[in-house]
Amino acid sequence: MTGIVIGSIALGLAALLLYFKKKGRFLTVTALIAGLAATPMLQSLLGGVVGSLDATVAFGVALALAAFSTAWIVYELKDKGTRSATPWIALATPALWVLAAGPFAVLLGLGQNVLGGADQVVASFSAMGG
Repeated sequence: MTGIVIGSIALGLAALLLYFKKKGRFLTVTALIAGLAATPMLQSLLGGVVGSLDATVAFGVALALAAFSTAWIVYELKDKGTRSATPWIALATPALWVLAAGPFAVLLGLGQNVLGGADQVVASFSAMGG
């Protein structure tokens, strides 16, 4: 549940940054966090789309797109994230990791562990206060 809240906050921050025409690493990271939070909700939808395609073609396309988007994000984080397509690619990257699975499952699991860790921290705060 906390992952959804964190993702919503990140999406709100990214929307504000886009509204004020700000670019940079912070926008890229907030878009990536929002994508990580939305990915569990999109898994069944994405699974249905991939299931309707030929397995080999779907996996190859998803793997190529996931590799491209991951490389784009890494390059943009080194280059201060100045291109206008970067936040949209960052938002879609975790969903592409799910589609490609295999080599990107570790990255997706790492992101979900970070959001799960935030959930545990919030639960410990409520346990201390109550």
